[in-house]
Amino acid sequence: FNDTNAWYTEKDVKRAYYLSAEYLLGRAFQNALCNLDLEPAFKDALMGLGFKMEELFEFEADPGLGNGGLGRLAACFLDSMATLSLPCWGYGIRYSYGIFKQHIAQGWQVEKPDYWLAKPVPWEVPRPDITYPVRFGGTVEDYTDEQGAWRQRWVGGEIIQAMAYDNMIPGFDTYNTNNLRLWRALPAEEFNFDDFNESRYSEAIEARRRAEDLSAVLYPNDDKWEGK
Repeated sequence: FNDTNAWYTEKDVKRAYYLSAEYLLGRAFQNALCNLDLEPAFKDALMGLGFKMEELFEFEADPGLGNGGLGRLAACFLDSMATLSLPCWGYGIRYSYGIFKQHIAQGWQVEKPDYWLAKPVPWEVPRPDITYPVRFGGTVEDYTDEQGAWRQRWVGGEIIQAMAYDNMIPGFDTYNTNNLRLWRALPAEEFNFDDFNESRYSEAIEARRRAEDLSAVLYPNDDKWEGK
């Protein structure tokens, strides 16, 4: 991955960026072994230790980042562009509960949250050094700066921090490795101490809850305004 990006920088290539609301990636471990042509050797090595490769694959959680054709198409695009050595990164949202678990209870479908991040994900690289403030609400007002120039500035509203997580996308039969950068929504202020001291405990963490709601679920119910 580092060599790929160093080569892109050295050659000053024109880069492309693919944006999608969802990515149905599948499990990264098996995909990486296949693309690197290591799956047969890995299988033989595990058999020598008394393990089955298929059982090992089951330990990896499916990333809850997509649930349909749009997400699978986006994932295929990323794989293809990496295989063709095209300098293209994907961008999306790191959902906490992207898709749901389905159970059948008394003949009826029951949906439960699928917290795929319950265990550490070894395939993603948290990037706390890449965090941007994003404003929601507020207004734009005109003003004149010290040099007398007319300017605009954004005032009011709420600031949410967007933190990056990098996911390597290896190409098939190539050294080229691209990236899928996902963004997690975090509060600009984790905890309101004044509200806590006034015994308003729910209000003290309200900003955190609102921020985390933004990247909680892939497609929230849009029957109500909050879901829209």
